Amino acid sequence: MSICAIWGAPQSGKTTLAVNLAYAVSRGDKTVCLISPAAYSEISAFLGVKIPEEHSLRAALRGDAGIKQTVFKIDELFYVLAAPSTADTFNGDYTGEQVKTLLELSHLTFDVVIVDCPSETNNLIAAWSLNRADTVLLCLGGHTSCVLWYMANARALQTVRNRAVYVSSEVTSDFDYEAMHRLLNCTPDIRIPFIREAPLCMLGAAPFAAAGFFSHNGLTLEKFLWAVFETVVLRGGRRLYKSENQYAELLKTHKSLNLKWRKTADENANAPKEN
Repeated sequence: MSICAIWGAPQSGKTTLAVNLAYAVSRGDKTVCLISPAAYSEISAFLGVKIPEEHSLRAALRGDAGIKQTVFKIDELFYVLAAPSTADTFNGDYTGEQVKTLLELSHLTFDVVIVDCPSETNNLIAAWSLNRADTVLLCLGGHTSCVLWYMANARALQTVRNRAVYVSSEVTSDFDYEAMHRLLNCTPDIRIPFIREAPLCMLGAAPFAAAGFFSHNGLTLEKFLWAVFETVVLRGGRRLYKSENQYAELLKTHKSLNLKWRKTADENANAPKEN
């Protein structure tokens, strides 16, 4: 059982790396829990799911129920604790003790715990996760602002350097990544190259990600499309609407039974009596 913290500058690919890594680990025989306080329900968009309040990171920090009852299940081995889909921010109304308890319970419950740490050094989730992590993945990113962030947080980075694995995510083809690495005086252990077709792939996946937020009269997109298909295709054609008066039908039944009873009574009355 291990804790892996993913940290780096804003827009350096932390959440993307966290989701992909968690999914890859879950393809094996190990259970994995992804913890992410990313605002605007970013994890929901990535995974195409809706995370309710009772199965969110907020509920886990409050300790409303056990960790197994609170986590949101993606599949048999992949679990998530993230901001609820209805929230556009993740409030900091939690204590360091709550974060510490959550990490300890997650560590005992799951084989691997992956934490998508916020970039802010004063964030409690980031601070405790970096303190307890067995491995820290530092995302170098591909923007000039990443260099400024690394220089501003040099002291904090020094404390995790012996557990750090540098990951360079190349997000554009017109950026000198080698110069950035020399400026930061570090050599990336893992390099994720830029693929020119990637934006096209993301554009193609965007409608499917947006489908996770679709809702019509309580129906998800899949159920809505199935209802349309069933109505238009399977049960399509001419329909005849016929009114029905249940009260009148009951009166008819009652009158019919009453007539039969009277007829039987008259026949019994007119029948010859035996001496």
